[in-house]
Amino acid sequence: MSIAHSKSLHSLDNEVMRLTWSKYLILSKVIDELKVKDRRLIFNIMRTCEVTDATFFPSYGFTAGEFSIWHILSEPRRGTKRSFKGTS
Repeated sequence: MSIAHSKSLHSLDNEVMRLTWSKYLILSKVIDELKVKDRRLIFNIMRTCEVTDATFFPSYGFTAGEFSIWHILSEPRRGTKRSFKGTS
């Protein structure tokens, strides 16, 4: 492989990473701005229909997997209550 070809591939890799990053920034904004009504509808569809991570929601422009990942990552952390027996 020539040096010029290697630099071309590196440049392509950087462009792909930039576009992927842009895609997920836009996706995050779209999902974040969904109305509660729309979120509930998506959750209802995911519960009641045969949905995979690749199921596309054309009205929203994302897949069930993308929505699920966003939901998990954006959910506030919940503290757990632990009871420690024998300690006071």
